[in-house]
Amino acid sequence: MKPSTLTVFELFEKERRYVVPLFQRPYVWTEEKQWQPLWEDISAKADELLYMGDDSIEVGTHFLGAAVLSEIKTFGRQVAAREIIDGQQRLTTLQIILTAFRDIVLARNGDESTVKILNRLTLNDCRMEDQYEQYKVWPTTADRRVFETVVNSGTPQRLDEIYPLTRIPRTQRFYERPRLTEAYQFFHKKIWEYLHQTEDNGRQDEGNSLRRLDSLIDAITKFMQIVVIELEDKDDPQIIFETLNARGEPLLPSDLIRNFVFLEATRRREDVERLYRDYWQHFDEYQDGDASFWKEDERQGRLFRPRIDLFMFHFLVFQTGRDFLITHLFQEYRRWWNELPDSFSVEKRLQIIHKYSQVYKGFFQSSGKPSRLDLFVHRLSMLDTSTVYPVLLFLFGGEAQIEAVERDGVIVDLESYLVRRLVCRLSSKNYNRIFLTLLRNLRRGERLDRGTVRQLLLELKGDNVRWPDDAEFGKAWMINPLYLWLTQVRVRMLLEAIDLQLETGKQEQLHIKSSLSIEHIYPQAPQAGAWSPLDQEALVHTFGNLTLLTQNLNSAISNGPFSAKRPEIARQSRLRLNAYFQDYDNDDVWSAADIVKRGAELYNIAHNIWPYPLSSNDQRNVVVETIVTEISSVDTYNDDPIADEEAQGTSEDGLNNVLYEYLKQVARAEGTVTYTEIAQMLGLNMQSQSDRNELGRVLGAISTYEYLHERPLLSVVTVFTNEGFPSNGFFTLAKDVGKFLGSTEMDKLTFFATELKAAHQFWKHQDQ
Repeated sequence: MKPSTLTVFELFEKERRYVVPLFQRPYVWTEEKQWQPLWEDISAKADELLYMGDDSIEVGTHFLGAAVLSEIKTFGRQVAAREIIDGQQRLTTLQIILTAFRDIVLARNGDESTVKILNRLTLNDCRMEDQYEQYKVWPTTADRRVFETVVNSGTPQRLDEIYPLTRIPRTQRFYERPRLTEAYQFFHKKIWEYLHQTEDNGRQDEGNSLRRLDSLIDAITKFMQIVVIELEDKDDPQIIFETLNARGEPLLPSDLIRNFVFLEATRRREDVERLYRDYWQHFDEYQDGDASFWKEDERQGRLFRPRIDLFMFHFLVFQTGRDFLITHLFQEYRRWWNELPDSFSVEKRLQIIHKYSQVYKGFFQSSGKPSRLDLFVHRLSMLDTSTVYPVLLFLFGGEAQIEAVERDGVIVDLESYLVRRLVCRLSSKNYNRIFLTLLRNLRRGERLDRGTVRQLLLELKGDNVRWPDDAEFGKAWMINPLYLWLTQVRVRMLLEAIDLQLETGKQEQLHIKSSLSIEHIYPQAPQAGAWSPLDQEALVHTFGNLTLLTQNLNSAISNGPFSAKRPEIARQSRLRLNAYFQDYDNDDVWSAADIVKRGAELYNIAHNIWPYPLSSNDQRNVVVETIVTEISSVDTYNDDPIADEEAQGTSEDGLNNVLYEYLKQVARAEGTVTYTEIAQMLGLNMQSQSDRNELGRVLGAISTYEYLHERPLLSVVTVFTNEGFPSNGFFTLAKDVGKFLGSTEMDKLTFFATELKAAHQFWKHQDQ
């Protein structure tokens, strides 16, 4: 490798093209993470030059980072070219800045010398083979059309006409525009504002504006430096690409996979351009002004990840039958790739990926009337359970020989298994192994139908894996305070499923645009004198006492007397779930017995939505009778242990509210608390591995929530008794979210001290 330090002027002054390989990721820099910090560096250097005057020779240069380049062989009249192995985001951004600067100077009728400099730095002006060779930087395929438009638009107004801001229906937000257009708009605005700053007296001085222009052009072209590393023949671009990181934007596993695939195609002398266009370009494209389907973030566990990474993860689990961590995605991909026969061309391998990517995309993009699969996928997102997707890829990808009606039946049973375990508060931690085992068994089986899947699920024994029967499901549905134990998202999902099940051909098909809220028929905080006390208070939070209303209707009737609430629900609500209250014959009383009766009716509907293979009508009736007699023995649920999936007193975000508030108080007091103290508060035993795992999950959920709200990781205040230092799990979480990049004990100590101080300072100044 041959390194050299170049100014921006020296980098772009020659007639040369810097080409981004088509298999690298598109432009991803953003205002908050990169554009604003970069502009602050540039404008600060320009101010320094402006106020130093003739002493500018003493002004130091500013280092922008590195770019790794590899020579491209050119022939005939082709413009000399270099391939950008690393640094494409940085070089592309510099071209956008220079383009915006050029357009502003032209609009001002600026002096010809400045225009000449900027034209020289943005366009090649020589004999060339193709017109696109005029561009100094030539982005990856997904960005080329947008890049050409930006460079040639001339003004922000013209760019707005081509890529208008479009509001997302029924929101105050806009669809995302291509990042390159946003970058141009940002830097054009910043440069224009810098050149037109007024004097202290508020007057615009033309002489001052010209001085600002000179300072800014010099700051960008002469005082911004890049270390350029030119690779030699013996250097391996793939190894270097995998080990280098762009400024502030770490490579995603899918970026590494794309680079690996197309470098392999290059080595095998396959048609890289065609392969990218036919099999990969759809992963990188932006569509209809909105972010590409594959770039959207989806939640998996504590973190959000791009959907393309999640697809690759589920695809590899399906293909290999192996369980692995998503953090090892790229390594597992290479392992799968190497296990395929050498006779498989790159195109054949890409065809497999492309085929299943379309199957996976179909899970989320319904066409026409919603299918049973559409409902299942929607409910999976509410359940925050994705480990079943490898099974779905098998069922819908063509490998499984199964009739459509049988396949829909399998989906019903898989959903029943998940929902029944949710309602019965059984652990979800083994789902990855359960569904992977199910996938292996289905592949090995000679016959595939609904009965096969049912039998495999029924053979699972023990609390960690079993499929709850009607007796257990019915009891949990009737007497458990599930409003307290489940997140509101999941309670809504269950109630919405019942409402949908109640629809018949006699009702209009309604599209509910408003957000529905959960309403307690018997209020959580009833008005004094308006309600008679319940003889079984725990029933308030059972399904028999819950329904769905619009937020406006909920607010209007929330705690009022039943004599006013019941008629208003019957009159205003169009949900089938609330048709129950239209024929209710007593406006004066909503008692424990009424809650039990409605709960039993809702259970019979739930039983049909999520059936159990060995159930019967007789068994269901016995269940309801048993439940009614058992309710009187339930006094309180406050002493129930925290379940693996849901903690008592959880918020809609899945946080343990009591612990969350306590940790905030500890931070406000600028103190720490030990894991043992927290465990005692939650009723956990630190000698138990499962309880320690639960403690880590609860603390991790709180810190992830804080990270998503751009606050310090709150679990930093929790430490070991003797060491006064957090567990390794804390640093693993910090690494997962990109806050901690170190590895040594000194790195951990430094990060801990910094994050603890940040948490103390933040919460000290928040209202209690």
